Amino acid sequence: MLYPLCFEPVYLTKIWGGEHLSQELGRDLAGKKQVGESWELSGVEGQVSVVSDGPLVGKSLDDLVERYGADLLGHRVMAVHGDRFPLLFKLLSTAQDLSLQVHPNDEQAGRMVGPGALGKTEMWVILGAEPGACLYNGFVEGYDGRDLAERIRQGRLLEVVHRTQVQVGDVFYIPAGRVHTIGAGLLLAEIQQSSDTTYRIDDFGRLDDQGQPRALHLEEAISVAHCDGPGLAAHPQPLEGWPGSRLARGPYFECNRFGLKAGEECQRSHDGLDSPVVLMNLSGQAVLRHRSCQRVVNGVQTLMLPASDPGYTWCAETPSEWLEIYLPLPANFTNGTVPA
Repeated sequence: MLYPLCFEPVYLTKIWGGEHLSQELGRDLAGKKQVGESWELSGVEGQVSVVSDGPLVGKSLDDLVERYGADLLGHRVMAVHGDRFPLLFKLLSTAQDLSLQVHPNDEQAGRMVGPGALGKTEMWVILGAEPGACLYNGFVEGYDGRDLAERIRQGRLLEVVHRTQVQVGDVFYIPAGRVHTIGAGLLLAEIQQSSDTTYRIDDFGRLDDQGQPRALHLEEAISVAHCDGPGLAAHPQPLEGWPGSRLARGPYFECNRFGLKAGEECQRSHDGLDSPVVLMNLSGQAVLRHRSCQRVVNGVQTLMLPASDPGYTWCAETPSEWLEIYLPLPANFTNGTVPA
């Protein structure tokens, strides 16, 4: 029987990686330094998640899809994506700015990466921010993009990219094609399409561990980047009758954020959703009650509920906050997110 699944994090060292995962979240990184990303739930080839506990411990996400199929992913999800889990969940920790970059959409990825490749639309939820931490997201007001290609080739694009300071709790939705980068001093949760395709525009002169500049992808970036003005923080919308808010609604995922005081509980049924539900506990301790089992959830932890039974009850033992993410029903498709 399927049950709420936890997976072993995949820790990736990055040139810009910080120390938030070990110092603030208490993660055991086995001595690794500059761990910039923790892939919490992934179906990306080469980095496929493995179940960390319970009767299915040691099984990969691919193993589960092969064995359980639509019971895990849902009939409608498999009708669109086949046996591929179409989302990727990460935690990011930054000690330096990431490269200035852009991602393709589905159609562009299919042409430029290979048939069936997904684009990369993503969202960020800020979990920790050092004083002055910022993001670069979209373009400054009034920039019309006429010299976009010229600026990219000359390394002058950052001059017209919108910079915004951030604080804990801020939410940003980054559609494919938007130029962006994450600044230093941040810990954030990232929800995205299942893609690792990034086109670097500017890496600010950094050298890799071999003393060589990291590759840029200027022509690819020119072909996918678009000018859509500044990327502003989303305005979460209250969920009527629930202790939370909607953070994002789009064709690739929907994301809600909930918060409870100690001793409170929230019951979610999700009848007819036909999608797995992923829960990312952001803070506090809670008990997750599911038809198949009951388990304690601590700290920043990610779980996946099967599409065949995505309902749950969240019981907060201490003040608790979590994200709830699923693939939207077709009737809910919109081109974007909650208006900023």
